[in-house]
Amino acid sequence: MTTLQNLKLTYLLPEVANSIIEKLKIDKRRDLLKQVEDLSIVCLCECGDESCGSFYTIDPSETKDDQIKHEGISTNLGLIEVYEDRIY
Repeated sequence: MTTLQNLKLTYLLPEVANSIIEKLKIDKRRDLLKQVEDLSIVCLCECGDESCGSFYTIDPSETKDDQIKHEGISTNLGLIEVYEDRIY
C-alpha cells in the first residue's frame, strides 16, 4: 500500500472535492457534506491498472466487514463510497 502523508482532498484535488459536494447537495445528503473538508488521501489503489486513479480516505482494511452498511454515490468524476454514514 502506497501511504501518503494524509493529504487533504480539498487541497490536492479541489475539483474532486467540489464534485462530491455538488453531488451530495443534489442528492440532499447534507448529513455527509461536512465530512468532505476533512477527507484526506491516505493511500492509492493497488489494483495495478495504469489508468486507475482510485484512492482511499481510510485504510482499505476498515471496509472489509460484510456487516457494515454500505452505499455508493456516483459523481461525474467517480464513485464515492459511504460506510455507516461516513465517506471513505
